Amino acid sequence: MRQVFQQIPWIYPQDPQEIIELCHKHGTMRHVKKGGVLKSGGESQKLFHLVEGICAYFINYAEGKPRSFALILPGSSLGDLTCITGQKVNVTTSVLRDAKILTLSPEIYLSAIKSDAELAIKLCRHAINKQESSLEATITNFTHEPAMRLKIFLQALIIRYQNKIEEWNKVPLILTHEELGMMINTTRVTVNRIFSQWEKEGLIKKDGKQIHCGKVLFGDIYDWTEHF
Repeated sequence: MRQVFQQIPWIYPQDPQEIIELCHKHGTMRHVKKGGVLKSGGESQKLFHLVEGICAYFINYAEGKPRSFALILPGSSLGDLTCITGQKVNVTTSVLRDAKILTLSPEIYLSAIKSDAELAIKLCRHAINKQESSLEATITNFTHEPAMRLKIFLQALIIRYQNKIEEWNKVPLILTHEELGMMINTTRVTVNRIFSQWEKEGLIKKDGKQIHCGKVLFGDIYDWTEHF
């Protein structure tokens, strides 16, 4: 699953507790509907902390062909690098599910960093971890065929919620085939075809929209950390 770094692709780690507490103490709660955009092209330098819902980062260059390199789950922040540096980036932050988001001003975030050296080091490591996760997602999308990309994405989701792979594993989020295609840089039709083939082979089970993956599905995924 990991080819270069130690972070799992696409799925960011949760924020340090200090940042969660800072956001809850000084942040302003926003409710954003599915399909909304938090920012695009560096419009805002604010820090966003996701309390409920799902968000994703998309690169902006391919109009009509969304390409994502990160799926943001509750407990993780968005925009921390632009908040710290004040620089603009060519990224759209989209809301995939109705969300509750705490918005924190750059001044409060930077003040907390400047006043606590240990916290600054922790947040530096955390920011690097998140970027490594995005890089792993990009590397996966560039180096694997769609079926393997989908396996890796599903495995990353499962590990994010339950830490290990069991004999059968419920995919913890129900995403549409179109959304899955956005994550792994392919089409809804391709995702549907892959799932149909896996179901015929007994690698997955479906219960309505809920998917359960057998451990055997992930048997051929390479992960460099297993050989380290």
